[in-house]
Amino acid sequence: MTGIDNGSIIRATPERRTAVVRVQALGTPDNVTWLLDGRLVGSTDARSTGLRLTLDQAGDHALTALDAAGRYERVVFSVL
Repeated sequence: MTGIDNGSIIRATPERRTAVVRVQALGTPDNVTWLLDGRLVGSTDARSTGLRLTLDQAGDHALTALDAAGRYERVVFSVL
């Protein structure tokens, strides 16, 4: 997964109070389902340039990328 590293601290922009990141799953030919804190936030396929993720809740979060073969990666990060 690219776009957010485990342990990252992401700061929202002062004028918008949100942070926007683009995440992408690498190394899978399958569709990828994205879960933020256990809730579905989108899906991507192998041809996509990733998922645009808007983060508007401060605090600790977990993002999981899950492919059709059951492989997954999870990163934990904070939004300030």
